[in-house]
Amino acid sequence: MLGKEADDGRGTLAAKAECDGPRVCVGSTDRDEFQLASEQVCIMMTPRGVSDVVVYTPDRIRQRYGIGPELVPDFIGLKGDTSDNIPGVPGIGDKTAAELLVRFGSMEGVDANLDAVAGEKRRGNRPTATAAAPKP
Repeated sequence: MLGKEADDGRGTLAAKAECDGPRVCVGSTDRDEFQLASEQVCIMMTPRGVSDVVVYTPDRIRQRYGIGPELVPDFIGLKGDTSDNIPGVPGIGDKTAAELLVRFGSMEGVDANLDAVAGEKRRGNRPTATAAAPKP
């Protein structure tokens, strides 16, 4: 997979596991991988070194962020991710991004309902499709 990043390979293998049926656990330190979580795929994160391992399932992601794995690319697009050079929308962090996605269903839903978004500053900083994290 020359010219690809490691997360491209993990995404490909997770998609294959989703189709073929074996349960797998993807190891990563990148929250982008949360979008891969499913009944067949869990995400193993090591936030504080290898002795502190947290396994994320779709339910655990919903408990932590308030959104499901399918909304992780939009979540990252709204809040940004400096490690992947995704600027996000100024003034929107984890909590607000999750609240907006729960309320409007997607980044496109947020954009279509900007009049209903609280805060003039947030309304003026429109989300764009190019700001979204890449989907596998």
